Amino acid sequence: MMYYSDEVIEEVRSKNDIVDIISGYVRLQKKGSSYFGLCPFHNEKSPSFSVSRTKQMYYCFGYVQALQVLLRGLVLVEQIHEEAV
Repeated sequence: MMYYSDEVIEEVRSKNDIVDIISGYVRLQKKGSSYFGLCPFHNEKSPSFSVSRTKQMYYCFGYVQALQVLLRGLVLVEQIHEEAV
């Protein structure tokens, strides 16, 4: 497993916005301070996929999965893209 310095992680975090990344693959609607949409990881009829711009993370209430953007957020884009294709 590859490890990255705190400086590299902070640089990636500061140059990427998880809402912008995910909204390229999932239709998100703003409700309060969060954005909601249908989870790309499982079939659902009502939105349970929440994305927080301030926390730079997502959470799926149905799938119970959360992830911060950091470097793993770049992997998220690939996962969402694979699910969408």
